[in-house]
Amino acid sequence: MAGAFLLASALLPGSPAVAADTGDGWEPCNRGEICLYQAQYAYVDSNNGSRQFWYDDMNHRDDRFWLPNQNEYGIVVMDKVKSVHNKDTQCGVRMWDVNGSGTWYVYQNIEFGGAYYNQENTNPYNNGHDRYPC
Repeated sequence: MAGAFLLASALLPGSPAVAADTGDGWEPCNRGEICLYQAQYAYVDSNNGSRQFWYDDMNHRDDRFWLPNQNEYGIVVMDKVKSVHNKDTQCGVRMWDVNGSGTWYVYQNIEFGGAYYNQENTNPYNNGHDRYPC
């Protein structure tokens, strides 16, 4: 009984490990999720930081990459995304940034099943993302 309680409490929506998960309770990016990576070509799970979502999030400042080697959340996601893999099953994803005057703009559209890689691998930027045309 105690084991079942511990398992159930670990999967509550407030649990950071599954807060952005589609329900499978695992950190790796899976079907139905939007996956942001700290590395340029980390479209498959690796030892690089990753963050998964199944919803819009226009404030990446309060999100952190999961660092599997350290078994913890670490680097803030905002302005650190170097690649994105869209495993959403219904929607595309728009990646947003804010220019110096505070105006939001889309810098990349990613169809579902698609991916984006920062070709320069320098100055990664992003402030948020949303699903479209959902």
